[in-house]
Amino acid sequence: MKNTILLLISLSFILALSNSETANTIPKGQFEVGLFQPLKYGMTEKVELSTHPLAFFLMPNLTIKNKVGDGTAARFSIYYPTYLLRLLTREGSGGLIAPDPTIPGIPHMVSIRQELLVTKSFSSTIITAKAGFSIATKFGGELDSRTEIEFPTIYQRLNVFYNGHGFNSGLDIRHSFGKLDILADVDIFYLPEDTNTTFIEHKSMLIWNKSNRFQTAVGYKLVYGEYTDGKDLDIVPVFDLVWSW
Repeated sequence: MKNTILLLISLSFILALSNSETANTIPKGQFEVGLFQPLKYGMTEKVELSTHPLAFFLMPNLTIKNKVGDGTAARFSIYYPTYLLRLLTREGSGGLIAPDPTIPGIPHMVSIRQELLVTKSFSSTIITAKAGFSIATKFGGELDSRTEIEFPTIYQRLNVFYNGHGFNSGLDIRHSFGKLDILADVDIFYLPEDTNTTFIEHKSMLIWNKSNRFQTAVGYKLVYGEYTDGKDLDIVPVFDLVWSW
C-alpha cells in the first residue's frame, strides 16, 4: 500500500459518515452504496445488511439492522481491525504506529456494537435518537496503549479495544424541502476506564435527491475531544455520492 495515510483518512470518513441514520430499512432486494457510505442490502422488509466495501479487506466489518417495531430498530455491528493496525505499524510514509521492539505486536481482536434507534416523522422532518454500547475482546495478547492513533473519528472508535467497552448516543434531524434535504446530527462517545472522557461529533450536510436512484451530499464535520496531549477541535469538509438500485 503506497499511501496508507490517505487510506486511513478515507476509512475515517467511512466510519463516520452516514446520510440515513434512521430506524428505517431499505426495501427488500434493494442495494444502496456511496463513495464513503456502506454498501447496503435489503435482505427482507425488516432486515438490512451493510458493510464498508473500501474497508472490508483491511478491516472486515458487518452491520445488521433489524426493524423491531414501528419506528424502532436494533443495530448490531462487528469489526476486525487487526490487519489494518498491523499495516499502519511501520516506519516512514504511511506509518502511524512506530514499530518498537518493546511494544508487543497487534493481537487478533474483535469489537461488537449494539444500538437501539428510534425514529419519529413530523411532516417533512425526521428525527432519530440512538444509544448503544460496544465491547471488545482480544486473542493471543494485549494491546499496548502506545499504539493508540490520535486521529479524529478513528481514536474514539478504536478506544474500545484498549478499554474493553464504550458507550455512544446521538441525535439526527433531517428536514426535506422537496428534492433538497438538510441534515444535522450530534454523536457522543463516552470512553470509560483509563480516559473517562467524552468525544462530541457534529455533522451538517445539504443533500440533493436528484432521483430515487441518485443523491449528492456536501457539508462539514466537527470533532471535539481530549486526546493524550490535550483537547482538540477538528473540522473537515465532507461530501458523498449515493446510488440505489
